[in-house]
Amino acid sequence: MSERWWRCVLSLLLGGVVLGITGCAADAVVVFDPVFAATADAGGVMTRRIRDISGRKRVRVIHATAPAAEELLVAIRSGGQADRVIVPGLLSGEIERLAPELPGVRFFLVDHARASEVAAGLTPITFDRTHAFSEAGRFIAEWAAQHQTMSPGVLLLFSEESAIRVAERDALLEALGDPPAVVRVEGFSTRPNRDRLRDVARWPEQSGPSIVGLFLSGANATAREVVTASAIVTEGSHAMTPRVVATVSNEFADGVAAALGADHETDGITIPAQFLRFSATGASGPQF
Repeated sequence: MSERWWRCVLSLLLGGVVLGITGCAADAVVVFDPVFAATADAGGVMTRRIRDISGRKRVRVIHATAPAAEELLVAIRSGGQADRVIVPGLLSGEIERLAPELPGVRFFLVDHARASEVAAGLTPITFDRTHAFSEAGRFIAEWAAQHQTMSPGVLLLFSEESAIRVAERDALLEALGDPPAVVRVEGFSTRPNRDRLRDVARWPEQSGPSIVGLFLSGANATAREVVTASAIVTEGSHAMTPRVVATVSNEFADGVAAALGADHETDGITIPAQFLRFSATGASGPQF
């Protein structure tokens, strides 16, 4: 038997993250830039999730040393001869620049938010979050009803930087209806800084238990540090975050699963986001 065959067998026996080593071709390569690796893949959480959903596919996860096209190209080439590469959508600009260097490779851009056309060889994977935002509105209305005897407050902070974000906001507010609570809604056309969020979080007329909806994209982490609500509903993967009782989840691993099952020439993929509940009611605690 060949040396290559034995290397492939050894890689399977080791059972590591990389289901294949040099000389054993992968079915797909997943590339993380340093920021994504430090956040979404902190402690190897996302890598293990990808391993779990890959099934019989040989998937190699690579951490690029920098988000620049040249570094991404080095990382991709180190992953073997895979004909599909899966990356976070925020890297789309760099991927478009390096795609001509890798003819025959199909690039899947997970959570690609741009509405314009993409270059040949690139497949955007987008999440339809409208239904999940409707579920978030119903969840917040239920929370308010369960706390109505304590004069609850509802503070909703939205990014309004695109038509998609505005449509998501509208879906939540329509489902929320007119709950038995003091409701305040704030929208931001640009990313708010810490001082602006701190000002918004001051709500002196509100004295009962509170729930806050944080849908601010890149400003959510700062907002969670500023608000002191009893419960938080937000977006992203926050199952282990204190006070977060539910989230609109568009997980990178779901995009990877879609990419692994897609035809090589697929032009675009849309998958539904999920609304995840971590607590039925939230908990009483500090107010904002």
